[in-house]
Amino acid sequence: MSTFIPITEKDVKNLVPYAESIWKEHYYTCVDKGLTDLVFTLYMSEDALYRQLSEGSRFYYVMADNEEKDRAGFFCIYPKGGKMYLSKLYLHKDYRGRGLSKEILAFVKEEAKKEDLHEIFLNVNRANVKSIEIYKRLGFFIADEVEADLGDGFIAQDYIMELKI
Repeated sequence: MSTFIPITEKDVKNLVPYAESIWKEHYYTCVDKGLTDLVFTLYMSEDALYRQLSEGSRFYYVMADNEEKDRAGFFCIYPKGGKMYLSKLYLHKDYRGRGLSKEILAFVKEEAKKEDLHEIFLNVNRANVKSIEIYKRLGFFIADEVEADLGDGFIAQDYIMELKI
């Protein structure tokens, strides 16, 4: 089993370059590069991460179940609108396909239950077909389509996916 280590403000400076390497490797293959860079700046810059932590977002490193206990990825959750919001779930390419998403989701379900929340939801870019398929295999369904003007001529086109627990 993997372990999940809370990420605190002191970890932000190390998280940003790690997150950027995962982000660009994955999103440059399925989403416009300019949009990918803008979204990273808006939601994964040091300032954005400090703000999210101060507002109650809970970030965790996913530590691999190997001798080295490598960082396999990270995720972020927080309660929103009576549900648990899975704000981020990113795995390093070397650790995809090993069942870690299922382990993360089991942890998120337990955290939601502790807060008497009975749904988990997330946003996923509509062009991110691989992730959408993984979320569907984990039991999520597409609940809605949304668009958000991010500025600089970029529009985020997401699905909102939900999972009843």
